[in-house]
Amino acid sequence: MALLTDGQKATIKTAILTEPALAEAVAIRDDNTITAYCNATRSPNQKIWKPVYTADDLFQTTDINIYIARSVAERQAYDLLVTMDNLDPTRSSIRSGIVNIFSGFAQLVVAQREAILNDMTRSASWVEYILGGVNQTTGTVTAWVANWTGELSAFDVSSLLNG
Repeated sequence: MALLTDGQKATIKTAILTEPALAEAVAIRDDNTITAYCNATRSPNQKIWKPVYTADDLFQTTDINIYIARSVAERQAYDLLVTMDNLDPTRSSIRSGIVNIFSGFAQLVVAQREAILNDMTRSASWVEYILGGVNQTTGTVTAWVANWTGELSAFDVSSLLNG
């Protein structure tokens, strides 16, 4: 099982058994269909902060010309982030670091800051949404710090429903 507490397992099982869209799949125990539904993006969309954001993601989202215009201290802080293998945007210090690196009110700087912050989010899956999260806003970007992130396997679903 993908590091779920007993309470989270019970919550997921109850949600699966009571989800109208899954009634037929549950009735015939089509665990593959149930798994696909659990891992699919939830509609309507709920943004969550990614638990892992690579240094390459950061670099690819950054306009080098805006980076060059930053102060020496801001560039040094950015360089430190880029040297890390992975960043954890669920940590407010990482997100506020982006705000501080790309500080100011110039339209291009604000756009750069918001582009990076938005790139640090993704859409929650159905199961991630079921397990909830807490809204955290950085700049103009609001997303959940999810209580759990990951994907369920068909074995996980089978174990949940058999348990």
